[in-house]
Amino acid sequence: MNNLKIKKNIIILITYLFISDIYYSSILLAEDREVTTMTVTPSGYDEERLRNYFLPKSESGKLFEGKKATNIELSDIPEISTNNARQLFSRTPGLLVSEVSNESFLSVSYRGVGDPHETFNLNVLSDEIPLNADPYGYPAVYFAPPFDYVDSVQFTRGGAALIHGPQPGGALNFITRDPSSEPFSFRTKQVTGSKGLYNTYNEMSGTKDGIEYLAAYHRRQSDGFRLNNSDYQLDYGTFKLGGQLTQKTHIMFNQDLYQGTFGEPGGLSKARATEGSGQNVANYYDDRWQTSLNFDTLSVSRYNSSLHLDHRFSASTKLISKTWAGYLDRTSRRQTLGTAPGFGGIANGSTNVIQSQEFTTFGNLGRVVHDWNLLQDKDSTFVAGYQLFGAISPFTQETGKTPNAVRGDLSRKIDRDTFTTAIFAENRFSFGDFSITPGVRFENINQSIDETFNASSMANLRHTSKTNNVPLFGLGLSYDLTNNVQAYGNISQSFKPVTFQDTLPLGPADQISSDIEEGSATNYEVGLKGNPVSAMMFDVSAFYINYSNQFGRVGPEIRNTGEARYYGIDISSDLSISKIVDQTLSTNLENSIGNLSLYGNASILKAEFTEGPLDNKTPQYAPDYMIRTGLMYSPYEGTKVALLGSTLASHYADDGNTSNFYIPSYRVWDLTGDISLIKDRLSLTSGINNLFDENYYARIRSNGIDPALPRNFYVGFNAFF
Repeated sequence: MNNLKIKKNIIILITYLFISDIYYSSILLAEDREVTTMTVTPSGYDEERLRNYFLPKSESGKLFEGKKATNIELSDIPEISTNNARQLFSRTPGLLVSEVSNESFLSVSYRGVGDPHETFNLNVLSDEIPLNADPYGYPAVYFAPPFDYVDSVQFTRGGAALIHGPQPGGALNFITRDPSSEPFSFRTKQVTGSKGLYNTYNEMSGTKDGIEYLAAYHRRQSDGFRLNNSDYQLDYGTFKLGGQLTQKTHIMFNQDLYQGTFGEPGGLSKARATEGSGQNVANYYDDRWQTSLNFDTLSVSRYNSSLHLDHRFSASTKLISKTWAGYLDRTSRRQTLGTAPGFGGIANGSTNVIQSQEFTTFGNLGRVVHDWNLLQDKDSTFVAGYQLFGAISPFTQETGKTPNAVRGDLSRKIDRDTFTTAIFAENRFSFGDFSITPGVRFENINQSIDETFNASSMANLRHTSKTNNVPLFGLGLSYDLTNNVQAYGNISQSFKPVTFQDTLPLGPADQISSDIEEGSATNYEVGLKGNPVSAMMFDVSAFYINYSNQFGRVGPEIRNTGEARYYGIDISSDLSISKIVDQTLSTNLENSIGNLSLYGNASILKAEFTEGPLDNKTPQYAPDYMIRTGLMYSPYEGTKVALLGSTLASHYADDGNTSNFYIPSYRVWDLTGDISLIKDRLSLTSGINNLFDENYYARIRSNGIDPALPRNFYVGFNAFF
């Protein structure tokens, strides 16, 4: 396939999509010049009482009825002053955070399904715009919006997230802040902490004469806890501009800019060097803060533009359209090992390897939402839409002449392209207390790889092109047992295309199976959720996942590792102790001392390979249990303190269950708080992460153990104008 022709066609398509949205907006503007503020209340049962945790039946053209779907409100806990995913997901069972010590990327998995590294097995979005570099060909997540800029996170489990994509792990959708309804507002946050931590977030926002605007800048930096080369610094800026074009039409343009540089201090080993071997090994027990890689760095740049259009044709019919185009550059510089071992070795090579991956992406998502009556006074909702996505992602590798070279001699060049089209439809049929929501998604996925240069005289240049046509089906059921308690169930199919790194080896020792095939999974879930009394919320479900042709590594070979199954129970609850005491003893505790609440959640998991070369092994990052619990106290409005705890069972960081990749069980607690000094104007924020200084690690890669952070603190303030 002619790459120049592909690129030309993609540029034409991007231009067309942007112009079409603007043109359509101008037509709608001509229809109705009256500019007013339109408020749309999402449908759903008892939203006011359940909104802080349960997503409504439908919202913004997405159906959540009959699905295991959770809303993570950041306002429910004290502010998170770094992108600490452990704290963000503290109330969400099943999400495992593989803690990255230098904050270079989000690393999360769900119910043991796939490697959490760079969140490869979850569909991660920001306002429905993909954050995965290429969700189909290279689904690494190198950027997540700063949590100061996030209002909430919507998490839809497994294949039930068909409206977002085919991935088995489900979808995490970050919902970012909207412009303020005031003519002008300004917020600044300044935080400092251990090891040179500095975090600032500054936002200007407002609505004036029907025009909405928001501009924000964020910087975060730290020296890191390792002896050397664990520092990082990142800058993020965003800009939103839009408003009501007409009484029925809303439009919003968004521009994101991000730049981050991260030192990579390397992994550690639990073994010591053999006497006289000449091997130099960084041992975890000798010094968990030593550095094994002194020159390795990762740099990420991301620029993304998007246009969001909402138009209401009538009280029952709405159009939602999102168009985006972006560029991401990911560059790593890594010293060669020399005579050092690969796992925990202190590199002593005289050269380095420089890898650059670029992703020029575009997409357009459109869907129509129509509310209709199946029976008299019974509401049903139909959603249908499409998504186009394309990515051009060249890969280059150079060999530098020094351990810290920034440029070198070209050793490899690969052109990679992805183009997908998807159509989907769901309908919620409502029969009073009972509803049924069937859904379908059809994916056409085209991936091509063209290796144009390889300096190795032994290499055969690889050229592949493949198209997959994938139909996926889902079915959700729900039944309202009472006004506040609902039973639900879901069966959904999912699909995992072969990624570029599964097709063409990038590591010097990597081998690729000649018959690697796409993966597929079916997700089953039944549960019960609700808040039977105003002081209590709960959600309990049983799940079963059957995953065929899962990808993994057996020795140096990347291949299908066979069939695996995952089953267990997820439990979550939240109890207001103050309200319970008041209701039981007829006291006035909540008004006199404030609200004290207790939350707890657990994921009990059994995961195993049932056939293939890893038969009877346990999939990586699949602990038998994850338990999270904590206390939250709010003595008065604007002030809250939280004690957040996480306990994980021992597990393995590889599918082969080798001793090097064993992660012992650990328990870690965080204490965070916000204190209002001047209502709505000034507050203090502070926290102690890893309060009891647990010595643990939650992540092991091929180069060794990545130690988790020790006890550390931060303190700062928020000012609002």
